[in-house]
Amino acid sequence: MRILLLFTLFFVSYLSSLAQPNMEQLMKSEKVRSYIGKKLPSMNQFTLEGEIYNAAKSNGKPTLINFWFIHCKPCVDEMPYLNKLKEKYEGQMNFISMTFDNEINLREFLKTHKFNLTHVSTDTNYINEIGVRFFPKNVLLDKYGVVKVVTEGIPDFKDAHGNTLINLGIERFETYLNELLD
Repeated sequence: MRILLLFTLFFVSYLSSLAQPNMEQLMKSEKVRSYIGKKLPSMNQFTLEGEIYNAAKSNGKPTLINFWFIHCKPCVDEMPYLNKLKEKYEGQMNFISMTFDNEINLREFLKTHKFNLTHVSTDTNYINEIGVRFFPKNVLLDKYGVVKVVTEGIPDFKDAHGNTLINLGIERFETYLNELLD
């Protein structure tokens, strides 16, 4: 009887695992990916400097939009790399950080964390409208404002021992940036 019960539990568990998508499937089905080849929805938002930013309008330069939030450890971990990319490509590209954290909390956070992108503190409506569900998320737009690449943050790679090789991820990410600049 115990064997039958264990078998039944195992079988039910197995069937339920088949019915549920894994995290990779969920990430690849995010609505934001449906914008590849299209412009993001138009919505005027204010930067922390009080300037108007609209992702659907291009100023003739490619744009990286980084979606993140304060309590997201992977988001905070990639900030130094995004800062380096901004330094390297400054003047050639726009670098936007978009978060649903309120302006007061964002300003407080930035006092202790160096993050040199142009910051937009938006409500969750815009982020929900374009369908960003997993963070960090980087969306790369060409100089016409068309989405070309959507990544789960700066891609990282692991060696045979499980060590993160972030430099390889940065090199891969930079190939995306360079393609936008060509």
